[in-house]
Amino acid sequence: MVEVKSFVGESDVKDLEQALGQYVLYRQVLNEMGDNRELYLAVTATIFNSVFNIELGQVLLRNKIIKLVVFDDITEEIVQWIPD
Repeated sequence: MVEVKSFVGESDVKDLEQALGQYVLYRQVLNEMGDNRELYLAVTATIFNSVFNIELGQVLLRNKIIKLVVFDDITEEIVQWIPD
């Protein structure tokens, strides 16, 4: 299951906070329902390069808090699955 998020607010960090909250909520609901599907947050390569290259984003990835699908918004191709 993939949740696509657009980071269009004034602050990428604020958008990340909101997306992370929704991601955790969805993951918990799926767990409660006994649904074993993996949940990924889909972000553009541009957002990945700006948000997940700073320490805050690195903490989320290092601690496996979030799984990502990174895609090119022009070609609409997936460029990376994290974790793969």
